[in-house]
Amino acid sequence: MSVDETQISTLVREILVTRVGLTHDEVGELAPTELLFGETSRLALDSVDVLELAMGMEQRFSGHFGDETDVEVLKSVAAITHFLNTAGDPEVVIP
Repeated sequence: MSVDETQISTLVREILVTRVGLTHDEVGELAPTELLFGETSRLALDSVDVLELAMGMEQRFSGHFGDETDVEVLKSVAAITHFLNTAGDPEVVIP
């Protein structure tokens, strides 16, 4: 199933709740360009959280994320959305 930018953003936020363990309130307050991890991140996701995010993205967006994906792609909801839009037509796996 092909999705647009708004749908991608919604799915990324869903993964942040279901895989990473953020609350709906935390995700709701998250600006698209807000950093998800790093010293200046309000959320301060750790390496395990980033791995969970990457695995969730790989499951949901089949074939677009893998071992060679640069961690910078995962730095914000906007960065993930941009990556998927430039990587080609994102195919979403419906669980």
